[in-house]
Amino acid sequence: MQAGDYNPGALSTLEGAAVADRFAKLTGFLSSASEIWHPRPFILDELPWEEEFGGLASWLRRLDEGQVDQLSIEIMNGRSLAGFPGAPRELVRLQDEARSLTALGAVGGAEVSAALLPRQGELRRSVPGRKWRQVEYFSAAVMELLSDDVARVVDWCAGKGCLGRTVSFLSGLPALLLERSEALREQALEAAEKSGANCSFTPLDVFDDQAALLLGEDTAVVGLHACGSLTDELLEKCVSRKVRSLAVSSCCYNKLREGSSYRPLSARGREAGLGIDRHGLRLACQDEWVASPRERGSRRRELAWRLGLDLLVRREKSTQRYTTQGALPRRYFDLSFGDFCRRISAEASLELPASWDEGIAERAGRERALQARGLGIFRSLFRRPLEVWIALDRALFIEEAGRPARVGTFCPPSVTPRNLLISSVS
Repeated sequence: MQAGDYNPGALSTLEGAAVADRFAKLTGFLSSASEIWHPRPFILDELPWEEEFGGLASWLRRLDEGQVDQLSIEIMNGRSLAGFPGAPRELVRLQDEARSLTALGAVGGAEVSAALLPRQGELRRSVPGRKWRQVEYFSAAVMELLSDDVARVVDWCAGKGCLGRTVSFLSGLPALLLERSEALREQALEAAEKSGANCSFTPLDVFDDQAALLLGEDTAVVGLHACGSLTDELLEKCVSRKVRSLAVSSCCYNKLREGSSYRPLSARGREAGLGIDRHGLRLACQDEWVASPRERGSRRRELAWRLGLDLLVRREKSTQRYTTQGALPRRYFDLSFGDFCRRISAEASLELPASWDEGIAERAGRERALQARGLGIFRSLFRRPLEVWIALDRALFIEEAGRPARVGTFCPPSVTPRNLLISSVS
């Protein structure tokens, strides 16, 4: 891979007044469509928007699995749906509007592969190919943000330190790998030594106040796919410590600090009143196509079985209310469908019909799951707008602290759909 082969046309990154302008437009778009993206089709038989968009709802309910899959891929890759056979006008129009509001240029472009090649084996030690490509692209973007007065790089939530040692190798700067898992220490330092990168490792929870003391005005902080609250913590500590530069890409927005709920970082974000909850945060990063075919199959079986069990409980209780089953061990989905239902009903004290056909009930669950996925296509149009809104809120927080901020992408969605990059150089 050469990072220079990623260039999304003539699109621009957002900075300065463009951040607030795009944020305002996205706020209006999301606010006007809240009845589409707030309700979850997996727990509701009928959705609030179906009366207004009756023809679209009927079309979505009739889709087969292949059509749902293809639509999901087109939306994830930000393509127009105008060429999709039979696509209703409302679907095409809203997707085109979402595409326009989330269009972003690339950060980076320096070709780093040639420089990495001599040490690639050591640098990517224990890192899968897909993750390594993300590190390559991200490192290329980071190299554009490093000025001569940066003395050290801090890899936030470093894991085994692949990003930190790669940036250290490319820049010649020492890197501090900040990670709470002491168990990863030896692996991270061994890989750094073999690659020739100058790295040290500090086992520390980044929520600890001590983490802020490791940042300074000569520091560049990098974070690749720090989950939810971990990204917010990075931004707050970087701003308070006035670091020289920062570059962060987030993921798993719904993974918040225990006991906390989502609260926009910026004043404008809080004033917007979008009411984004954990389900909205989960929607913002819910692209199943980044998973392997086996993982996708497992997820779909789990969904079908949960809905199949729910239909049985509804039948027995004569209710239309979805029965929440909570988190379940993966091994439960290795059972037969019948044994799964009996296990959960016994553990959760759920009443099943006195007699029921396992095959018929399982097929009903699969049919309900497919319809829910079809209806979920409409909701998924707002996935990227929500994600970009969250990124722009964070950028506005940086600007409100008196720093410049920029939002763009660092790689194509085929490498990772979580490709948004927030950066700031003071």
